Amino acid sequence: MLENDDIEIAYDDFAYPSMTVPDTHPDSIAAIARFHGLESASPQKCKVLELGCGNGSNLNWIASVLPDGEFIGIDLSKNHIIRARETVSNLGINNASFHQRDLLELDDKSFGKFDYIVAHGLFSWVPETVAEKILELYGKLLNQNGVGYISYNTLPGCHLRTVLRDSLLFHTRKTTDPFKKVEDARAFARFISESSYDSSPFPEVLKFEYEKMVYREDSNVYHDDLSPFNNPLYFSDFIGRAEKHGLQFLSEARSLACFPRDFPSDVLEVINKYSDNVIEKEQYVDMIEGTRFRKTLICSNDVVLDHEFRPESVKRFFISTALRPDSAELKTEKGKTQKFVTDTGSTFETDHLLTIRFLSCFRTNKSHQIPFEELIDIARADLDQNGFTDDTTDEEVGNTISVLIQLYLKDLISFHVCGSPSVNYIPEKPRVSELARMQAKKGERIPTFQGINLILSDDFTKELFDLLNGEHTRDEIIEELVSRLMHEKDGDKSNEEFTKYISERLDEALTRMAWVGLLF
Repeated sequence: MLENDDIEIAYDDFAYPSMTVPDTHPDSIAAIARFHGLESASPQKCKVLELGCGNGSNLNWIASVLPDGEFIGIDLSKNHIIRARETVSNLGINNASFHQRDLLELDDKSFGKFDYIVAHGLFSWVPETVAEKILELYGKLLNQNGVGYISYNTLPGCHLRTVLRDSLLFHTRKTTDPFKKVEDARAFARFISESSYDSSPFPEVLKFEYEKMVYREDSNVYHDDLSPFNNPLYFSDFIGRAEKHGLQFLSEARSLACFPRDFPSDVLEVINKYSDNVIEKEQYVDMIEGTRFRKTLICSNDVVLDHEFRPESVKRFFISTALRPDSAELKTEKGKTQKFVTDTGSTFETDHLLTIRFLSCFRTNKSHQIPFEELIDIARADLDQNGFTDDTTDEEVGNTISVLIQLYLKDLISFHVCGSPSVNYIPEKPRVSELARMQAKKGERIPTFQGINLILSDDFTKELFDLLNGEHTRDEIIEELVSRLMHEKDGDKSNEEFTKYISERLDEALTRMAWVGLLF
């Protein structure tokens, strides 16, 4: 078994990928908590601990958008903490601190108690003694109304992943260089996935797992597939272990325990027949879906939770969505279906007039958080003005709420406790966060205010981010971009044509940035 010093060296040699995890944002966690009757601390002024914080990408993003909060990151890797502290220093973030510590040495006197505790990509990839310590820390360090987030690999779904993982561990057992280890693992995974001609399901499992592996970064493959620790467990067993530390299941981070899963009625009937509590129901869901990864929210077992869904609770939240109408003109006749789309290709259709008007508000408000009551008032006023007063009743509002819940469970809308500091228009002197500008210079993922990770793929965008410091007008940005990118000009284009090309690209880029929540 590897000791902690060995784990630290592994992470220093091959850093874990840096990115933001939107589900760990206190605003997202608080919304789920409120759905279940837990009034956790306001995201705008909370105290957060992240265990296994890596290079601080996630925590520094949260700290930068919640300046009145307090954020503490813990990681075993010295190099991770050095990089996290460099970001804090370079950006002048004064509400976040990072500490190289062994989790086994932490207690309730180290940093006090917290409103939110996060451990993403940690629990399943450490020795059992450390995993148990993580749960102990949640039990000791969460405030009375605090909420903890833990992600981990789950059974039965991870049984499939083990089929390929065990083969890769055997094949690379003598390879010590991390980069060569990943290279050999990828090559062998491809070989065995293409070499088995057995008529059993086994070859299909290998092919399925290999195809998922292809899209993972090398650092993911090294720390996940090739990690000496990868301990999946059944959800019910995880909750059983958490309960020993005075904790209870709240919900999943991207679903609502208080709302039935999107299964056919006959399937739900059978699940309800065999289970008499929310833990058993969730376990049966995993068995039906083959769940392999969970992001679970837990809290003190002293808190009285409400796992009965109450539609009225939706009215207290802010809403955001990337959905927008697929046409300039909205459907105005009853029974006519309106289609909504996202930039990533997701679609949604409805003929419910109030819901159509509700979602159409995001044509101008982009993907920014807007209070439900404001959206419903706009939608009602629009329908009233066009003679559809019968479609604005409280019953119709209830129908819209039902649709919103379904969209949430399909990850097409989000609920929020507070608004966003970003703007939904292009300012006279556009600006992105200092964190985004710094990440762009490093060639790393760019976090939006909602935590979406963007990758810059061309020189134009990288140069643009460098200029979005709030000091330049649109014309000044165009002039500077033309100067910096003149080497890309096609020899057949005149300077005027190239300037027009840069101008069009700038307008397109700024519009997109306003959509996703990068400008402020």
